[in-house]
Amino acid sequence: MLEGISDKDLTGPLQEPPAQGPKTESEGCSDELPLVSIVVRSMGRLTLDEALESLALQAYPNIEVVVVNARGGEHRTLGDRCGRFQLRLVNQDGPPLPRSKAANLGLSECKGHYLGLLDDDDAITPDHIKGLVDALQDEADEIVGYSAARSSSRTDADCDHIKNFSDPNVTFSKLVLGNVLPIHSVLFPSSLLKRGICFDENFDCYEDWDFWLQMARVAPLKFVNQVTAIYYVGGGSGVSPMQPDEQTVLEARNAVFAKWVRLLTPEEMRAIADSYHQTL
Repeated sequence: MLEGISDKDLTGPLQEPPAQGPKTESEGCSDELPLVSIVVRSMGRLTLDEALESLALQAYPNIEVVVVNARGGEHRTLGDRCGRFQLRLVNQDGPPLPRSKAANLGLSECKGHYLGLLDDDDAITPDHIKGLVDALQDEADEIVGYSAARSSSRTDADCDHIKNFSDPNVTFSKLVLGNVLPIHSVLFPSSLLKRGICFDENFDCYEDWDFWLQMARVAPLKFVNQVTAIYYVGGGSGVSPMQPDEQTVLEARNAVFAKWVRLLTPEEMRAIADSYHQTL
């Protein structure tokens, strides 16, 4: 379950990217920048438009959007563009897909050097992807980047800002104890998928938590100090940290723990214990 870390003030509604100064040679052509692929699992909800708008407003110039028709059947027409970016809809007229299977299908369709996911009821601010790519390009090795996020309510004007998710020191050991990474706060190199990392299709809740555990086990995580992911409470997963279905949460958590308790090494158990003791 996501756990809020701080409550500092955040940015407001989505806005157009700020005007940029003269482009450098490397900024002048998007083809010279690594392609970023963003997977959106769509259930055909009205909130999809806002999610796609937040992608269309991204300042980073080289993005492709892969929308997976997770609801199945005929998805409403989206066209082939998301603002200035290419958009592809997959599984049109196909079967309904569970969350993990939809994520894996979307990732398999991606062409980008960096990959990310955005749920169809969440959003990102215009500088989100650029900030993450800038941080990852500074690293020589495979690094998983993540931003801070803020939770918000669509229905309660007094709860525009509820809580922040902004732990600057996320590690594998800390993730074993609970998920603190909203799915759209993370950007990772596509090369990590070649190590066999994928969404476990046995999970249809907390599938992202298990996915991050797989990644954090083999690659370090780098915090990018920007609050650019917007997490709307009361989504359809049943595991919102603000409005949880207690039985769903319990069963989903137990399923993840049952998997990982069989996989942890003695060295990893010791690191988890050390991480816990540091919080006392």
